[in-house]
Amino acid sequence: MRWIPRQVWRTPVFLEVVEINGHPVADAYLLDVSPMGTLLEAPCLLVPEEMVWFRFRLPEEEETTRLDGRVAWVKENAAKAGRHRAGLCFLKPNWWLPPACLKRQRVAEINTSPESVRTLLVHQMEALERATALLEKMAAEIATLRAEVSELRDKLQELLHFQAYPAVTHHQR
Repeated sequence: MRWIPRQVWRTPVFLEVVEINGHPVADAYLLDVSPMGTLLEAPCLLVPEEMVWFRFRLPEEEETTRLDGRVAWVKENAAKAGRHRAGLCFLKPNWWLPPACLKRQRVAEINTSPESVRTLLVHQMEALERATALLEKMAAEIATLRAEVSELRDKLQELLHFQAYPAVTHHQR
């Protein structure tokens, strides 16, 4: 099998996997997702090229979601004995998956702490203040440019007038 460079961006997540190939699992997680595949860390060993299906839970969701895939590669997790990481390629692209994970992850983060709502609002206010300052700066620069354009227009008018009616010289008298 030859190595092919990744074509899509992976979104880091930490989603609980509850079932692999119809067998309940504990302490198994998806660590990143893309529309084309995912990184699974689990105590069970999967076999490369094996077809698998698994169920996982999105944040703030009661129902589990099922996806089907093929094991692309497997490595033992050197940092944690008895745990394995596997790269799974989905059988069909799941373009909805990364945005759904990010959206639900943000909702979960906001719901976990009353302070996080205040923090989110403060960040939004700071962003609006930065945008307002930038717009004011741009407006000042536009006013300066308008004045310069007006001045150039006046000079061009003078040049055109001069070209149309050249000054009378001593030789023409």
